[in-house]
Amino acid sequence: LDRTQRMFHRDKNHSSIIIWSLGNEAGHGEVFRQTYQYLKRSDTSRPVQYEPAEKEDYTDIFCPMYPPIEKLVNYAESNPTRPAIMIEYCHAMGNSVGNMQDYWDVIEAYPVLQGGFIWDWVDQSLEYTNDKGVKYLAYGHDYHPDLPTDGNFLNNGLVDPFRNPHPHLKEVKKVYEPIKFRLVDPSNGLVEIYNKNFFKNINELTINWLLTEDGVEIANGDLGVKEVLPQERQYVLVDLENINFQENKEYLLKVSAVTNQDLPLMPIGHEVAWGQFDVSPKPKDYKLASVSDADPLKLTELTNDTFLLEGKDFVAKVDGKTYTLVYYAYRGKPFLLDAPKPNFWRAPTDNDLGNGMHKWAKIWKELSEEVKPVRYPKFTYEKEDRFALFSTKYELPDSLGIELEVILTIYKGGEISYDYNYYSKNPALPNIPRVGMQFKMPEEFQFMEWYGKGPHETYWDRQTSGEIGIWKGKVWDQLHNYSRPQESGNKSDVRWMALKNKDGVGWLAQTTTEPLSMSAWQLAIADLDFVAGAKGSESASGLVPVTSKHGADLLPRNFVTWNIDYKQMGLGGDTSWGRMVHEEYTLRANRQYSYSFRLTPVGGS
Repeated sequence: LDRTQRMFHRDKNHSSIIIWSLGNEAGHGEVFRQTYQYLKRSDTSRPVQYEPAEKEDYTDIFCPMYPPIEKLVNYAESNPTRPAIMIEYCHAMGNSVGNMQDYWDVIEAYPVLQGGFIWDWVDQSLEYTNDKGVKYLAYGHDYHPDLPTDGNFLNNGLVDPFRNPHPHLKEVKKVYEPIKFRLVDPSNGLVEIYNKNFFKNINELTINWLLTEDGVEIANGDLGVKEVLPQERQYVLVDLENINFQENKEYLLKVSAVTNQDLPLMPIGHEVAWGQFDVSPKPKDYKLASVSDADPLKLTELTNDTFLLEGKDFVAKVDGKTYTLVYYAYRGKPFLLDAPKPNFWRAPTDNDLGNGMHKWAKIWKELSEEVKPVRYPKFTYEKEDRFALFSTKYELPDSLGIELEVILTIYKGGEISYDYNYYSKNPALPNIPRVGMQFKMPEEFQFMEWYGKGPHETYWDRQTSGEIGIWKGKVWDQLHNYSRPQESGNKSDVRWMALKNKDGVGWLAQTTTEPLSMSAWQLAIADLDFVAGAKGSESASGLVPVTSKHGADLLPRNFVTWNIDYKQMGLGGDTSWGRMVHEEYTLRANRQYSYSFRLTPVGGS
């Protein structure tokens, strides 16, 4: 009570104090009821909150810490008399902040749910310099090698210690937008503009629209909206009457609100809010047209159990024992350093380590490293259609009950297609971190371009902020340098991705089934993976493994790893000490997963 009284008298005249708190994670009991009553007697102008009180009578606000979404819904539907404001939620440690849009879909559906506070704003780490003069962000055993540690646990911010944004800050900005756009009728371009502000008009903003055809801008304009009052909606028509919609093209409409004058912290032209909508007359069919007309495909069976396939501009080799592609060159330029292989693993994020993924999903890491291709009696060489088809089954322990087949088809023009088929009925298998194929290419193929969500990294449960468009950049720059290396650089909803060298020669990967997840690093996956430190493998809490690796340790390799995935599981973000990825963003092992993509050589003269 003395402490509460001192706090009150010290801060009662500060205008920035809007709510009194009885403390943080300090337990329960009559003492808190007494301190609550003291504050209410002393100050009738401010509410009082206390997180552990839940629905007790010594808090004016229901303010749970890291509640599941279901808990919020249950509270909102219980006829509550107190507002709900999460005192902490959306733990932003490492590559995180998944599920945020899901939280806000619920928050905005119930007026009693008023939001919450993200933990945390900034990574709490100090800059050290190693014996090679390289600066790095220190954590854990960097400070005290022999003492217990929670590893990098205080690196849980939306920005790094220098206030450089982490990619998930873009997700926060998008979900928190004060203007919300909704496509009411795609046939005539009717859009709803909802001003989520409670007190502010939108007359400082200009509402623009932009239309793309397969990622290329074809039309734009100003919607002429001058104002939308707080908490009001306005409906406007985007003029699409003169657009010549082509067959099987994807048309995306973007509506955005940008500042029309210089404002505090925001220059003129700053994008405050946006929405993107599919206005295609028909859904896109990702099946690709037949391959290019070219000279016949020549196939030769060499004496060393290798098939040699030759076309006008390419040479490929297929291992006759495994039916896997082991060599590919286009116009004299080799594209592969190793045979492409299935991959079930991802380098654990901080959330993954917190829920023990490195333990419960260990089998998928082992299978990714040890799975053996075996030739399957499905080989077709069609001179008439000018293609060769090779089917590979992968040798897995019978006890797992997994069937995995990858069909490789090489066409006369040098195009290659992969058809991936996974199937299991085994309910005992843990969830799969990733379902995909991994390629290893020479380092010169470090120029990336893709049509999908971007430009920053996006994931299954954190892609609201990703704008579908054509993006480009160097492979190395797609990697975000977290203080502790972990999974990074994924692109969601990818229609196609190209990796090229400086001369523009490379491979174009196109989905033939549905948008995929893809990424590329100038690293091996092991460079991003968790490795236990020499002083022990667990933190003092037993939840956060200790690692001696830092983002500054990563240096570009002399090769590029290209992941062409069906999907990888979501990031999660409810907590970083045990909460699992939400069910709807997981890859159950007892399922069937099938997807296809085509690799087309591009560039050169």
